[in-house]
Amino acid sequence: MVAGCHGACRGQTNTMQATDPLEELSPADTPVSRSRDDVREEIRRKAANINPESLLATDYLNHFNEIIMLFDLAADIPECFEDAAAWQPLSYEEHFARSNLGEKDLTIEAYQHSPEDIRAQFDMAVHALDAHLLSGIENCLTLLELAGTESFQHTCSQLAADTRTYIDRLSAIIHGTDGPVPIHDRPDTETLEETQQTIDSLFGD
Repeated sequence: MVAGCHGACRGQTNTMQATDPLEELSPADTPVSRSRDDVREEIRRKAANINPESLLATDYLNHFNEIIMLFDLAADIPECFEDAAAWQPLSYEEHFARSNLGEKDLTIEAYQHSPEDIRAQFDMAVHALDAHLLSGIENCLTLLELAGTESFQHTCSQLAADTRTYIDRLSAIIHGTDGPVPIHDRPDTETLEETQQTIDSLFGD
C-alpha cells in the first residue's frame, strides 16, 4: 500500500497539485482574431519565454519535470510514491490556464497560432509521454503492492530516465531542432517487457 511520507513529500511538490479545478475554461475554443505575425511581434516586444518560430513555451515541460522528481524521490523512499501516483495529464492549454505565469494568455494564444505541423508533432509527443507515464505509474503501483521495494525502485528509476528522453524530444520540437530519439524509436521496449513479465509472474501467468 502506498502510504506515509505524505507531509514531507507533499511539501516538496505542492506546485504539481492544482488547488482549484478549471472553471469550464476551454482556451482552444477562443476565437483566434490576430495573425501569427502579430503574435510573434508581441512575443518579441515583451521578450516572452515563447519560441518565436514554433510559438511554444518550455514552461510546459515543468509539468513533466515534477513527475521526474517524484520518481527519483520514490526510488529512494518508496513511501513517497503516493504523490507520483496522484499525477494526472494536463494539456498545454490546461497547464497554462492553471498557472500563475504573467504571460499565460499570450502563451495560450501563441499555441493556437503554432504552425500546424509543429503543433501536431508536439501534441503527438505529449500524448505518447502521457500514456507512458500513466502506464508506468500503474506498473509501479502493482510492483510496490506485490513484489516489494527492489523491483519497484528499479522501475521508478527507469521511468525517470525514460521520461527525461521524452522531455528532450518535446524540447527539441519547441526549439525547432531534431529530437535526440524519435518517440517511435525509443529504446525502452526491453525494459517495459521485463516489467510486464515481472508483473505477470506475480499473478502466476
